[in-house]
Amino acid sequence: MGLKYENICKRKCGKQKKFFFVWIYILFLWSLSILLFLLNDEIRYFVDPADFSAYFERGKWILGPKAPISEYPQIPTYLFGFNYFLSSFFPSTFQFGAFISIFSLEMAIALFFSVQILYKLLTPEKKALCLLLILPPTVYFTINRFDILPVLFSLIAVYYLNQKKWGRASIFLAIATLTKWYPILLFPGAIIYSYTVEKRFLGRVFIFYFLTIALIILPTFIIGGIEAFAFPYQFHIARGMEYVSIPLLIHDLLKKTDLVNLNLTMYFVIFFLLQVISPVSILLIKLKNIETLFNHFVLVISMFILFSRIDSPQWFLWLIPFLILTAKNKFDVWLIAIFSFSTYLFFPVAFDVFGPSSAQFKWAGISWYILLSVFVLRSIKRLQFRGFQKILIKGNI
Repeated sequence: MGLKYENICKRKCGKQKKFFFVWIYILFLWSLSILLFLLNDEIRYFVDPADFSAYFERGKWILGPKAPISEYPQIPTYLFGFNYFLSSFFPSTFQFGAFISIFSLEMAIALFFSVQILYKLLTPEKKALCLLLILPPTVYFTINRFDILPVLFSLIAVYYLNQKKWGRASIFLAIATLTKWYPILLFPGAIIYSYTVEKRFLGRVFIFYFLTIALIILPTFIIGGIEAFAFPYQFHIARGMEYVSIPLLIHDLLKKTDLVNLNLTMYFVIFFLLQVISPVSILLIKLKNIETLFNHFVLVISMFILFSRIDSPQWFLWLIPFLILTAKNKFDVWLIAIFSFSTYLFFPVAFDVFGPSSAQFKWAGISWYILLSVFVLRSIKRLQFRGFQKILIKGNI
């Protein structure tokens, strides 16, 4: 009994020591990035002030009579206001720098907890793969955007799915959805998985999910009405194609041929449908275990990113945890690392060095989309579809 207790203590101490070093590493990269930004705020290979400027401006609602409105969902909009309030205690010349420091530190903390949750989800022989979540490019995009927040909430939701705590999973998936909207595409998978495990539909999965969403939205709706609620959706519907998105690349190619007279509205609808159609595949999948669900999530997120008309390389953060959870061999591990570093080379390196209109930037984007396509094909290969297995892609992707 004493020996068993001693072994448990050693394992716990070893785990705590590992996570201590993980935290020191993340904190070091955060500190270094902030320091280099303060020395030269024109070079964004460490800190990108462009998005922070938008966050800073959107946060000003906290000190006025305005409703909490931005082009983002409620959770980040509330966070912008909270951080703006904290930065307002600093002298005016230091407020923006304080805002960046506070915001990026919060994201660094979110990354640390994401690594911990991912560690718990990984099988014993794959625990070390959680370190792929803290490669330098993932840390860069973590501290420069807020995409790590929906990742953290989604991982917590998945953790509770794995524990068969369906209500808690629904709550955190709802919180993730109102941080970045893509987790709503994971909701059908969560529903079907709970049905597969419990052999019945669980009403609380729907109730907790939509009730949580309603409660989060309520302050915006009360203060600003339907206009405040609708603003972010109207904003994104009005956005066009950006930089080197797949729809833009295909559009430019079609324009050169002079063979097609494109109706842009219909064109956008087609690509939007391609973005959001993959969750339906959960109805065709033999959902044997949680790993099957992870592969389904890889398919859903990859398709959403691949066919978006908005070019946002930081979205790769959404995908990385599920790529890690579905990694089977060294090739998968190397592919994750290559995907991570290629994202940084895509942006900010190629974007800043060669420019957004350059051939080099376009080829960097195309290479990135090729990797995304590999993940789509690989997830299709690994999933078992009811009655369709023979016509799926053959080979060893």
